[in-house]
Amino acid sequence: SVAVLIGPALDLAVHRERALPAIAVESLAQRIARVLAPVQRDVTLPTAQAGLAREIGQLEAEGTGHPVRDAYVRNLLESLLPDGYAGTSPREVRDRFVRLWDRLELAQRLEVAA
Repeated sequence: SVAVLIGPALDLAVHRERALPAIAVESLAQRIARVLAPVQRDVTLPTAQAGLAREIGQLEAEGTGHPVRDAYVRNLLESLLPDGYAGTSPREVRDRFVRLWDRLELAQRLEVAA
């Protein structure tokens, strides 16, 4: 899973950046866990944010052409509800995630790890 790749990345970040407080690593780990562990949850959104839910649904329906990546995209987009989209859109988050996925060659690395 992607957790196999993120764990070493966090470890490397901690060792490279000695000034990174432990609480920052713990906070990052909690946020990452929300993306890695699929969870069914009901989120009540204010009417003003209903457009976010529609956009997320549309992006999930479009997919990215890679089923494993699609699952992580879905987890990421839904984990940011209700208040994680300040200053950005679900499409921007999805597009950045896909670029990072491709840049880090995660599809190939997941095949090797399997």
